[in-house]
Amino acid sequence: MTEKSIFEKIEEHKKNGSNILIPMTEIEHSDFHVPVIDSVTLTPATDAYKRQEDKFALSFGGLNKLGVCAGVQWHPHETRRTDDGRDKLYISFRAVGGVKKADGSMVWHAANYDLDLEIIKEELEEIHAANARKYKKDQAYIDFCVARDWRQKRRHKHALAESGAKARVLRSLLGVKNLYSMSELQKPFVVVRYVFRPPMNDPYVRRQLVDAAMSSMTGIYGPNTALPHFRAPEEEYIDIPPDTDNGDESPAGVDVDPPPDTTTEAAEPPPEAPAAPIDEQMWSSATKSEKQAEIRRLARVTGYDLPGFENRAGALNKLGEAKVNGLFKSLCDLYEKQQEGK
Repeated sequence: MTEKSIFEKIEEHKKNGSNILIPMTEIEHSDFHVPVIDSVTLTPATDAYKRQEDKFALSFGGLNKLGVCAGVQWHPHETRRTDDGRDKLYISFRAVGGVKKADGSMVWHAANYDLDLEIIKEELEEIHAANARKYKKDQAYIDFCVARDWRQKRRHKHALAESGAKARVLRSLLGVKNLYSMSELQKPFVVVRYVFRPPMNDPYVRRQLVDAAMSSMTGIYGPNTALPHFRAPEEEYIDIPPDTDNGDESPAGVDVDPPPDTTTEAAEPPPEAPAAPIDEQMWSSATKSEKQAEIRRLARVTGYDLPGFENRAGALNKLGEAKVNGLFKSLCDLYEKQQEGK
C-alpha cells in the first residue's frame, strides 16, 4: 500500500465518521516496514461502560482490542508488579507498552497503577449507603453488599491492578478520548500500524527467516528437536571430481598418473563398527578434546545431525560442560534404542 493510498483510506474513514486513532501527518519511508490499516467495531455493552449521562468510557476489554489492532507490544521485563507483596491490601503495577513507527523504531510509554483495598472498601461503603437511602434498605443490606463487592476486589486485585496500568498506557499510545457518545461507539475505530516486510525475492533473506523460525521452535520444544541445517550462500559448494574418461591429452610437460585399473572393482571400506559408548567413569576422567571426539564418533554411529545441533546451540568446542554432558547422555540413549531395535 502506497503513501497516497494510505491517506486516501484515512480520508474515506473520516468522511464516514470513523474514529481515527494514532493520527498521521507524515509518513517516513522504510524499505522493510509498510503501513496497514485495521478497523474494529466495538460492542458498547461489553467494551464500554457508562460514566455520564449519554457518555461512555472504553473498558480495558475494548482498549485491548484496539491495542491488538495497533500492534501494541508489552515490555517483558518492565511490565510487572512493583511492590514487595507484604501488604495484602495494597498492590502497585507498572506497565510499559510500545507501538512501531514508520521507520521501524518503537515508541514506549509507561504508566503505574496503585490499588489500595482499604480505600476501595471506604468507597464501597459510601456507594451502598447511598443506595440504601435511595431504596430504603437497612444496615444489614449495606454490610452484605460491601462484603460481597470487597471480596470480589480482593480475589482479583492483581488483574485489576494490571488492567488499570495497561489501560492508561493504551489510552496514551492510541490517543483514545476519555468519553464517547453512543453514536460514536457504534462507528468503526481505525488504527494505522506498521508491519515488518523484508524483500522476499532475496533467497538469502528467505533463508534467514526460515532459520529464525526454526530457532523459535528450538526455544519452545528444546534443542533436541531435529531441525534441518541451512548454509549461507557463500558456504554452498559442489565438489566435482576430475573427469578421467574424456580422452583428452595431458598438457606438455605435465605428468598424469595412469587411470586406475577398473578390471577389479575396488573394495569399499568397511563401515565403522557401532562400538558402544564409553562408561561414565571414563567419560568423567576424559579431557575436553577426548569428550568432543567421543561425541562426534557417537553422532556418526547413530546418524545424529550434529551440524544441525551446532547451528542451533553453538559450536561443540564452545559449549559449557553441562550442555556437553547432556548431549553425550542423549547420544547414549539414542544408541541404546537403536541397538534394542536391531
